[in-house]
Amino acid sequence: MDSKETSILIVDAEESPREYLASVLSDQYRCQTADTAEKAMGLLTFNRFDLVITDVKLRSISGLALCHFIRKTRPGTAVILVSEKNGGWHKSVAEQLGALDFIMKPCDPTSLKRAVKRALLHPTSEGKERTDQIV
Repeated sequence: MDSKETSILIVDAEESPREYLASVLSDQYRCQTADTAEKAMGLLTFNRFDLVITDVKLRSISGLALCHFIRKTRPGTAVILVSEKNGGWHKSVAEQLGALDFIMKPCDPTSLKRAVKRALLHPTSEGKERTDQIV
């Protein structure tokens, strides 16, 4: 299937990193952005996303709490967490919450694309690129 049918929600409180991630991925995927977890939750309530990429540090609700919300309400949606800090506890909690990857900012485009592809191919993801969906 065409990867342009794959939709990604990018959540970051800061415009620059949010737009950077979208610019790196928008040549291959449909990207939408949100600057708060609340906006992301609203979008997730009414739209289907194959992947959510969220910063750990958001305004009132953290990216970790957003990850928990996604696991509970959209269990087939893959999640990648990003952070400026190399918090080992963030990575551990992210894994416990079901995030498929934890990457550091600034994200190198090649590593980011590799992490996205890996997340979309993961068995728990409903991503269009899953090889087990090919008939």
